[in-house]
Amino acid sequence: MTPTPAPSPDDKAAVRRRLRARRRQLSAQELAARGEEVARVLAAEVPAGATVAGYLPIPGEPDVRPFLAQHLGRGGSVFLPVVDPAQQQDPGLRELQWVRWTAESTLRRHEVLPMEEPLGDRISTAELRDLHPHGLTVLVPGLAVDHDGARLGQGGGFYDSTFGPGTSGSARADEHAGLLSIRFLAVVHAEEVFDAGSFPVESHDLCVDAIVTERGVSTVGAL
Repeated sequence: MTPTPAPSPDDKAAVRRRLRARRRQLSAQELAARGEEVARVLAAEVPAGATVAGYLPIPGEPDVRPFLAQHLGRGGSVFLPVVDPAQQQDPGLRELQWVRWTAESTLRRHEVLPMEEPLGDRISTAELRDLHPHGLTVLVPGLAVDHDGARLGQGGGFYDSTFGPGTSGSARADEHAGLLSIRFLAVVHAEEVFDAGSFPVESHDLCVDAIVTERGVSTVGAL
């Protein structure tokens, strides 16, 4: 694809429209090829045997399914997010829940959102953290990320409400309790990494620790 300029700092809705339009230009073949490259990058970045909180991609998102499948084969554990439809009506309740995923897991289409979810026993984000006090890697989807680690999501607010600064469920807010920090890896396409200030950022937005694309991984602040 021909590179396009970074979006100007205007309202988030306009920026999202432009980024989604760009994603619609990606063919299924290109997305599949990038997914294999993302798997290679993540396999080198995430230790074998680690616990990963991943996601199932919606149309246009980087496909992390090849990595998740490979990670299970390396002895790792994978949890995927589930969204309670009732929580969509109240932004204050938008905290992700999680289900352990394996190759045998049954998936179902979410009744409202354009996503698939695994069936199984659900646990809260706090329970997920408590089960893995020695570290957890969270793969964070989004439409864009900047060189300071600020992330532009799809607009639902679930990752911001679950992990963002100042939230009661925030992993960073609980570091004083002796828990090791969760590591947040934003997974986006290479052309969706921008200079700081390229899109609007709010105080509640989740910031990530590193950026993963089909071209490699970059630590925030080292770009």
